Amino acid sequence: MLMLQGHDTESLNKLLAVQAPPLPQWQSFIFPAVASTMAAPFSNPFGVAKTQAQLIQGKGGGILGFFRLAISTDPKIIQRGLFPVMMRETSQNLFRIGAYQPIMDCVHNCPENSSPPAWKRMVAGGISGALGFFICNPFEIVRTKVQAQPIAALGGTGIAATPTVGPYRIAQNILETGGTKGFFRAGGASVALGVVCTSVNLTSYTLLHEHALEKGYQDTPAVDMTCALISGFVSALAMNPIDVVRTRLFAGSAQGGMFQVAYQIFKTEGPSAFMKGFVPSFLRIGPHFVLTFAFLEQMRRMAKDHNLQRAREAWILGIFKSMDQDGNGEIDEQELQSALQAADPSRDSATAKKIARDVFVVADYDKSGSIDLDEFTHAACTQKLDHIIQEQQRVALFRSLDTDGNGFITEDELLEGIAHKFQGSDERTLQQDMRRILQQADTNNDGKISFEELCAVFDSLEDLQDSRLLRNRAHIAGVPAL
Repeated sequence: MLMLQGHDTESLNKLLAVQAPPLPQWQSFIFPAVASTMAAPFSNPFGVAKTQAQLIQGKGGGILGFFRLAISTDPKIIQRGLFPVMMRETSQNLFRIGAYQPIMDCVHNCPENSSPPAWKRMVAGGISGALGFFICNPFEIVRTKVQAQPIAALGGTGIAATPTVGPYRIAQNILETGGTKGFFRAGGASVALGVVCTSVNLTSYTLLHEHALEKGYQDTPAVDMTCALISGFVSALAMNPIDVVRTRLFAGSAQGGMFQVAYQIFKTEGPSAFMKGFVPSFLRIGPHFVLTFAFLEQMRRMAKDHNLQRAREAWILGIFKSMDQDGNGEIDEQELQSALQAADPSRDSATAKKIARDVFVVADYDKSGSIDLDEFTHAACTQKLDHIIQEQQRVALFRSLDTDGNGFITEDELLEGIAHKFQGSDERTLQQDMRRILQQADTNNDGKISFEELCAVFDSLEDLQDSRLLRNRAHIAGVPAL
């Protein structure tokens, strides 16, 4: 595969109408799992503080009191339960964030409106959140039981110090006493928490992120982190009441169903009890979301750049092969001249020959009388082959759509090309796409598009959806031999 390191890839990006293909499905699932797991060690100390605070009935020592006591007793306490926390983050966000976009695509199958409304985002987030929180429930139970083990004097309990029971032993106890069902204790509360957390979190984050970009802010980690922090605060407010109930169910300090425990808390401790642990909860969720989305967006950017570079490489290689008629890995002047005349039938042989000679002056670096792939790539990256590349794009696009080779793109051929690009789209949407393209390109209204008509609108398609459709169609079809 042709490599572009050392070349001006930014200029090539402007030159080629090649867009990065969407992230593979596996990356959409794996990236959130990895990003959130990487953030876990930074936010876990506040998770321990939150769990301890939510279990105290009455007034506790506060978050500063917890950290003072934990550090004076055993500094390792602040990272208590880190392993099940990391396992929870991996399993949870594999689906909580990973499944969000696929579910959104099903909920919002509407190409005419690229930005889904808030209620659809909340529906998609609620479904993916319920799935993610239910799947991670075994790790969350173990995490809670590990972190809930008392620390000396915290909350006035006077129970002595550092836990002696680790996550593996706790998991064994759960299995021995309750079987596999024991790992899904309070599953209803987990699902409810997942629905609230994810619907609020991803809806607010995506809306804030899109709004920032619309206002002219650059797509940078600073924007990611700011949006994530605001989203974390809103999410912490929304989920804290359910989290208090679930924590007590997990730890075994309350008995009954989710609503029964909630009623007991309200009756004995008052409504303010549902906001216990909010400060450490936000101090965990806020930085955790900030780091998770910062890591996640950066991973996505790196993957997009990599995929875009590979798309450019494949595209320019296809252009080169289409001009290399004898397949010897080099383009001579005669082959270049033939390609120029095929791209523009109105161009006479003398003009094509002159252009070919001018190209060889700038592209044939070793003066061998032919242009190899490296020379062609370098010249393309420095925009010395701008007009030739653009002409070959038009030829490639037209030939990929003109499937019967009669020199015209008919309605059926255009519809087939659109359907191939957007597999799974409904027929009504495909028909609308086809009519919009025909309306702009078919200037003589004969119901078909000639090569000249396509060239006239190739660079002036104003509708982004149409432009992306045509250009991606050419890229997918490849460049047929001239």
